Amino acid sequence: MKDDIKRLSEVYHALENDVHNTLERLINQSEIQSKTHDTKCIKVSIFGYTELALINDVLTFLDDSGYEYSIYSDCYLIDLIDILNQID
Repeated sequence: MKDDIKRLSEVYHALENDVHNTLERLINQSEIQSKTHDTKCIKVSIFGYTELALINDVLTFLDDSGYEYSIYSDCYLIDLIDILNQID
């Protein structure tokens, strides 16, 4: 049983890292400039957030006013995967 739990934990963390790395890569490759910050972003529409950017090397949601929110303030890994599914 402990081996199964360890394996699941490793799989989860690998997926989490893959999702984060993919989002960071998409932001770095984006040609979209944030409306409120001097940085690139990708457009999102989730929980009132409109942009996802790298602020001080941390994935950060931004709302229309430019307020910053940790990616885990309202969402889970599945929500980040949904964001990836929405990107053209």
